[in-house]
Amino acid sequence: MTAAQGRVIGVRQGIALRAVTEADGGPRCDDEQMTSSAKAFVERRGRPTTIVVAVTVVSAMAFSVGIADDARLRSIGRTDLTAPGTVIGSFAVILVSTCLVGGSVAIRRPDHPVGWLLLGLGFSVAAFVPIDVYSIEGVVVSPGSLPGADAVAVVGSLAFVFWLLLVAAVLHLTPTGRPVSRRFGALLRATVAAAFVTIAAALFSDRKLDHPYEGVRNPMKAGPFGAPLRMIGMIAASLLGLGVLVAIWSLTLRFRRAQGTERLQLLWFVILAVPMPVLLAGAFVTARTGSDIGPFLFTAPLIALLPIAAGLGISRYRLFDVERLLSKVLAHTLLSGVLVAVFLIITVSIGAVFGRNRADSPVSVAIATVAAVAVFTPARRFLQDRLDRRFDRRRYDALAVLQRHLDATTPITDITGVLREALGDESLNVLFPVEDGNPPQRRWVDADGVASDEPSNGDEVRRGTRVIARVVYDERRIDRRLAVSVFAVAATELDNAALRAELAVRLVEVRQSRSRLVGAQHEERRRIERNLHDGAQQRLLALAMQLQAAAMNGNDERLRDAAAMAIDEARRAVEDLRELANGLRPSVLTDGGLSGALEDLAARSTVPVTITAPEQRFTPEVEETAWFIACEALANVHKHADASHVVITAHVSEGALELTVSDDGRGGADPSGRGLMGLHDRVEAVGGTLRICSALNGTTIEARIPCES
Repeated sequence: MTAAQGRVIGVRQGIALRAVTEADGGPRCDDEQMTSSAKAFVERRGRPTTIVVAVTVVSAMAFSVGIADDARLRSIGRTDLTAPGTVIGSFAVILVSTCLVGGSVAIRRPDHPVGWLLLGLGFSVAAFVPIDVYSIEGVVVSPGSLPGADAVAVVGSLAFVFWLLLVAAVLHLTPTGRPVSRRFGALLRATVAAAFVTIAAALFSDRKLDHPYEGVRNPMKAGPFGAPLRMIGMIAASLLGLGVLVAIWSLTLRFRRAQGTERLQLLWFVILAVPMPVLLAGAFVTARTGSDIGPFLFTAPLIALLPIAAGLGISRYRLFDVERLLSKVLAHTLLSGVLVAVFLIITVSIGAVFGRNRADSPVSVAIATVAAVAVFTPARRFLQDRLDRRFDRRRYDALAVLQRHLDATTPITDITGVLREALGDESLNVLFPVEDGNPPQRRWVDADGVASDEPSNGDEVRRGTRVIARVVYDERRIDRRLAVSVFAVAATELDNAALRAELAVRLVEVRQSRSRLVGAQHEERRRIERNLHDGAQQRLLALAMQLQAAAMNGNDERLRDAAAMAIDEARRAVEDLRELANGLRPSVLTDGGLSGALEDLAARSTVPVTITAPEQRFTPEVEETAWFIACEALANVHKHADASHVVITAHVSEGALELTVSDDGRGGADPSGRGLMGLHDRVEAVGGTLRICSALNGTTIEARIPCES
């Protein structure tokens, strides 16, 4: 025995041992994770790809033998022994379906027996083709030309036993790889026993073979035991057929008990069951009419679709929204039946009342068509609602809760609470993106506009390319597909909630800005009061006391000295008042406009300043705002920047005054500082925008102030 043959035998023994052990209720392998023994087994036998490829190639070669022999029989005029093209095509579809799906599952899940069983089903379909070719050549075309052709024909007649056994095993073990219960494990073993008894009895009985082997006499017949063995074989074959029905029953029972992932896996078999009544009815009708090909043509699709349903159920059950797919398929199938029934009832009723000629008239056809169209919409809604409730109850309930709130007369004010109720997750939270600043920066807020940290998980809800919300929920409790479908229905309401959240953020910003403006005004009044008290007021009081003392003294020389001192103090008081007034609005701004005020500001700066500004005048609000921005920027340069040069540029563009103040200092300005936040408030108060960019090579303040140009 070669090493490769040893690996093949080891794989088959391991799979058989696993299936039998689990059928007996022994240790079971988890659906998503192999046990340590299974992992060790897979490591010992290596990757199964070589085995799958070898079996597939051998199956294809065996099937090609049958095609070549079919062509040869046609060439010698024995078309009575050839198979129709539809039968050959059906066999090819079955072979491709079983080998590809079975091989794919075996490679992906080598510990799962169903992949190997499907691969074995495809191999058995192909393996009996050369057996049939040998039998036809040695028994019918050239009788006696090939040794043992009669015995080979007897063996070839048992192909159905292997097919039924493998199909029953697949139905028992899909999708978990183990029977649904210990009892059904025993029934699976009984089915296996019935298959072996059928084979053993058929090999040694005196049963007659079907066309074209009617004249074959079993050379292996066990003498006088041939007739009893034939009866035993018939009973065992009946039990084998019953075993297939039991396998279907076990799959139905498994579906009724299944929940969560296993239910999703089994829904693919439910989809397969939708066309089954039609196909079985077609097979029954064609069999009653005596057709040899009809029953096969109707049952072949079921055999071909079985591996696809099993493969999708095991390894690709989340490939599509299977609940929705099943619901849609059933709804359209039943709806088609309802429409046909309505059409037939109307036409038959018209024929019964007015005669057959009336039933076939265009008027009756038009009436039946209109009736079918009228029934279409309510029937579709009714069927879709009932099927969604049956096959996708979790999604149906969630959407029903959401739709109840959407259809209410009062608007939804708490979308977070609605989604929590619909999905049953109290930890669910909805966050909305808000962009502000220049350049815009995204931050996240809740429905009340309260800032939140950027979520690291959850699902984004979009309308087109725009993100309107991010919903964070417990992904361990809620299936993501369910959540996404609910969020899609609630997208419009989430968009409205996002607008309300942004409005709440703006209102909070307005309230904060107003609070800062009120505080700044209060501080400004305190400053003016303190400056008046400590400056001009003290000088004027001292001046009055000095003049009063000189008048009481009566000395002319002292009066002259007091008058000279009074003039000097009065001049200083005027200077203090002028400086105080300049802090509110400089006279140079009133007299010379923004350009003159900036030039005056540059002249008093200790850092060289380059000014570029238009000579035109603007409204007082615009000029004051621009001047205060320049003052605050220069003050920051003097205090913190350690700059060697400042550039102030002002120009009018598209109905707005654009002011830029740049320095070459150390940078690092804090936009949230009190002075710069005050500039933000002042600019926003006149409808403008302010952008601050501070890097290692300096700081730039850009303001855009709407103006009447």
